[in-house]
Amino acid sequence: MSPSRLNRWLLVQALFWTLALLGVGWIAGPSPATGWILAAAQAVIWVSFAVLWRLVGTGTRVADYATLARLLLLGSIVALIAWQGRVTWWLWAGLLLAVLGDLVDGWCARAFGGSDAGALLDMEADQFATLNLALVATLVSGAGLWTLLLPGLRYAFILAMRAAGERADDPKPQDGDNRQARLICAVVMSLLLICNLPTLATPLRWAASGLAVLLLSYSFSSDARFLLRKRRRLPTTG
Repeated sequence: MSPSRLNRWLLVQALFWTLALLGVGWIAGPSPATGWILAAAQAVIWVSFAVLWRLVGTGTRVADYATLARLLLLGSIVALIAWQGRVTWWLWAGLLLAVLGDLVDGWCARAFGGSDAGALLDMEADQFATLNLALVATLVSGAGLWTLLLPGLRYAFILAMRAAGERADDPKPQDGDNRQARLICAVVMSLLLICNLPTLATPLRWAASGLAVLLLSYSFSSDARFLLRKRRRLPTTG
């Protein structure tokens, strides 16, 4: 795995999706272009993931293919939502199944062996899942516009850490302990699924997405503070 190429991939992703999310925010709700936006997002996500797959040298572990399968399943469901223009109960069940796929690739990693490259692949698959669910929640389900901050926070973290000279590609930035981040990620995914429930009242969608933004903001700010404090504690040489 080439760190320089990976960092370039992360930077391109952060810049592209930041601009794309700003564009979606300008649309600010359901529109005739919604289906095309969701479909185009899937094409970009799949190409981006294919490039990442090649960059990190994955494909040797069962867990890697489980990660790929859940991303493809989620993208296919979102494409169907784009075609139908709404989230039906069976499509929502598909979203749920794709999100639960994260448990499958985690089990595969523990049962058959994982890798650093696979952990990175899993982290970016989670990010693409957050992006997909947030786009559907905003453009189709009528969640608040602030829901777009959920994928946007990751891209802001990447850009901020790059400006500070810190890594943004470590799945376990806090000295190998990512239990808090994984718990918050699971809660955020659950709240995004709630946001996309077909019959949920709009105020409840807003409350669920707002809580998700608060939790994820805390998670990323906690990681950023840890990395910056750690750098200040490192001894200087020369």
